[in-house]
Amino acid sequence: LTIVSNVKFKNRAFVTNDFTFSDVSNLEFFFCSGAGGWWTEMYIHEDGTFDGYYVDSNWGITGKEHPDGQVSYSEFYGNFTEPTQVDDYTYQVKIDSIEYPKGKGSEIIDGVLYDYGPAYGLQGGENFYIYLPGKKYQELPEDFRLWVNGHYHWAWDGDPEAEDAILPFYGFFNVEQGCGFYSYEME
Repeated sequence: LTIVSNVKFKNRAFVTNDFTFSDVSNLEFFFCSGAGGWWTEMYIHEDGTFDGYYVDSNWGITGKEHPDGQVSYSEFYGNFTEPTQVDDYTYQVKIDSIEYPKGKGSEIIDGVLYDYGPAYGLQGGENFYIYLPGKKYQELPEDFRLWVNGHYHWAWDGDPEAEDAILPFYGFFNVEQGCGFYSYEME
């Protein structure tokens, strides 16, 4: 990962006062637990618009009408408000608008029940934080750390309990729901 290889872990080399959406426009943001068949994937563009999808596959949930399982699914797009600086490594945004093209409801396609609705990780959120690489890991909310912990250890083999432990990637956090996204560069 380019982001990880450019991080200087022993100092806080990422202080910036001019974060813009273009800083994350080449990244994929993921919200998942690492267990089960679900995830939310989101892309943030230079102009503050975003899009992505949520999928949760439950092949064991069957019925007479849907013998091949059930999938919760949503596509979404929208735009964020301009980022507001909270501290050297944290910016706050809000969702200005969000659309779900498939709306709410369900349909059966090829024996699979598709349930449409809001995206897990974004729903119920009003305030969202974007964490920049270099933020002290121990300063991050516990909920965020729990969601990204596996990815954090993969991206940096350091000790998260160490005083100098820092975030080696951009993070995205739904403050109200406690949902943490990690990022990496798109190929």
